[in-house]
Amino acid sequence: MLGDERSTNLGSVYESVVAQELHAHGNALHYYDNKQRGEVDFLIDDFNNLKVLPIEVKSGKDYTVHSALTKFLATPDYTVARAIVLCNDREVKTINGITYMPVYYSMFIGGTTGVNIEDTVIPEVPMPEV
Repeated sequence: MLGDERSTNLGSVYESVVAQELHAHGNALHYYDNKQRGEVDFLIDDFNNLKVLPIEVKSGKDYTVHSALTKFLATPDYTVARAIVLCNDREVKTINGITYMPVYYSMFIGGTTGVNIEDTVIPEVPMPEV
């Protein structure tokens, strides 16, 4: 960061910012690390579905590559069918149960009132005709 090398530390900066934002909204933060499956950045309570919601933070262009998250979702014992990937993309989209959204959307995720991915997506507002 001090040497103006954006790519060097941006991932850890994003994770720190997301951790702070999730915590500020009342989420208890948990981390997942398994030798066979890998690590997932955050696990928070999904109160609405009585499940856990895995969240992965990606700072690079290949944000759709997340082998640990994919393995986590594929584990039948966990019965987790959806996840969030916070990334640099400006578009919100859901593919195979994984919702990709801009990293700054972390301010809309959960807390003690529960997590509802559909509620985290801000609808597009059409620009007025000039």
